[in-house]
Amino acid sequence: MKITGLEEGRAEEVWESAGEIVRGGDVKNTGYIHALEGIVSGLDSDRGQTLPRKIAEGKYTKEELEETKEQMERRSSQEFRPEGERSFYKAWSDILLPLIEKGEGSE
Repeated sequence: MKITGLEEGRAEEVWESAGEIVRGGDVKNTGYIHALEGIVSGLDSDRGQTLPRKIAEGKYTKEELEETKEQMERRSSQEFRPEGERSFYKAWSDILLPLIEKGEGSE
């Protein structure tokens, strides 16, 4: 799977747009913002082994994306985790959902 636009160096633009949506200053948004920062950083990074880079390059199957999303959803709903941590995992789940629904992933 190739993520159109992001592989063309538009990750910073996407990050800025997402940041405008979730900024609010509370703890819940802090974890969400940290996840988005990490995803964008992973895409722009020279490190090819980051999870965002692997996903963008199509190195995950649809089934692997679904499994990863389920793990993130499970972690985001675990009450013993601090609010910021739960929102971090929620962001990952939110990012993965449209990729799965669009049928992204390698065969």
